[in-house]
Amino acid sequence: MSTDTPSDKPDPLAAFLPRLYLPLLLVFIAVASWRPLTGSEDFYAHAAVGRWIWQHQNVPHQTLWLWGSTPVEWIAHSWLSQLTFFSWMSLGGEYLALLMTIVLASIPFVIFWKIWEKRGRINALTPLFFLLAIWCAYARFQPRPELFSSLFLGCLLLFLMHLPQALTWRNAAGVVVLFAVWANFHGGVALGLLVLLVTVGSELLQQKAARPAWLLALLFLACLAAVNINPYGFHYWQALKPVGGAMFQMIDEWKSPLTAPALPFEAIFMVCSMIAIAFITWWKNPERRWAHALWVALALVLFFTARRNLWPCALLSLAVAAANVRQLSVAMPRPKTSNAPALGPVTAVIVILSACSVMLSPLAFSQVNGMPVLRATSPVLSRGAASAVLEQDLPQPVFNDYLRSGYLHWRYAGQPPIYIDLLNAYPDDLLAKYFDIVKRTPRGIAEWEKLNVNTVVFGSYQKTDRLSALAQYLDTNPQWRVVYDKADGKVWVRRNPRQVQP
Repeated sequence: MSTDTPSDKPDPLAAFLPRLYLPLLLVFIAVASWRPLTGSEDFYAHAAVGRWIWQHQNVPHQTLWLWGSTPVEWIAHSWLSQLTFFSWMSLGGEYLALLMTIVLASIPFVIFWKIWEKRGRINALTPLFFLLAIWCAYARFQPRPELFSSLFLGCLLLFLMHLPQALTWRNAAGVVVLFAVWANFHGGVALGLLVLLVTVGSELLQQKAARPAWLLALLFLACLAAVNINPYGFHYWQALKPVGGAMFQMIDEWKSPLTAPALPFEAIFMVCSMIAIAFITWWKNPERRWAHALWVALALVLFFTARRNLWPCALLSLAVAAANVRQLSVAMPRPKTSNAPALGPVTAVIVILSACSVMLSPLAFSQVNGMPVLRATSPVLSRGAASAVLEQDLPQPVFNDYLRSGYLHWRYAGQPPIYIDLLNAYPDDLLAKYFDIVKRTPRGIAEWEKLNVNTVVFGSYQKTDRLSALAQYLDTNPQWRVVYDKADGKVWVRRNPRQVQP
């Protein structure tokens, strides 16, 4: 006869549900990442550069395919990413690109989950904190070179979280190789050097200049040298000069979240909450390392400097929380019996599933024979508008929509060249002139007349977009006629093309 009381009986639901946390978080990443490409991403432009690299067996040293400015020196610091994107397009097209985005976006979160699992206890709050971090970062889950920066940053933080035990010759050599590879995939390697530098400084102070701290300092110097192993050598650092310049101040993703157009208050609150939780976790650890506090401070500074830093903010916050979770877990009392109630796990699973349902966009599906089919490109991808220029052999020069320029690079490869692109490898004044032209400011009107444009290609736009002023001018000007007008864009051609100086 059993002597177990009802309260002592195992709760199978409470034991099973925690096994779903990580798989469901990965499902959330997949749902959040699968956003059909619209052409406003810079993926297509990078893939086009990768195709150029493959065809020429060399890296570009000056700007490609633009007539808006004379060719200028360009450091293609993401050349390996660009070559990788071209291989994705060649092997599987946009479907492979989105699939690889999911894989690469997931890896850092899996890394920190496993560390959390080893250092502390997985409870119902753990997946909710990870969900918060993923939610804050998901807007950056796109097929662009920062995918690789996030992967490499996750690997670097994994190494630094295990100091000083991780400071072996083999691991140190691996970190040096990581920086050498990182430098050729993305200029975000500068952030990796910054994280490593603040860690070196804090370790030297906290360890009172002990031998492991000095070895870490030597490792930083080796990594700094490794960055120069690239096709441009020491000249590579010139790629960082435009950051913070006048051009980048005009690009929304490089603006502070408080600068117009400001991020919604709830988004700023969620990011600040994530960083605050990481700080509290660090503060609760009596054996806390000063480096982790600096990582939290760095996450805060990065976020309020540029909204594009949402992803590294999330990774730095997760790294700090996972590194210090052991003491937090010890402080949390365990249940008196091994039969914890299932209310917490049920709530966590419901919240994650609800988040997945919110992110599941109907735009990701199309109907084929009455069945929903997952799509990789949006109906507003400017396929028809781009084709109209080629099929009708419209006269040059071609003035284009900045946001859809990447897809035009992929389709045209310089034939015809376009006015401006998303790669931003040109003088600051070109972007300023572009904005003046499309807004029809007095300066823009004067610049427009100087250009002798014969064809204009826009992607889809709304009447409230900044493109609408120039579009309205072209629609009402008898010198221009519309040759293409569908959901994916619009094309105008001058009725009597102007002669263009050779």
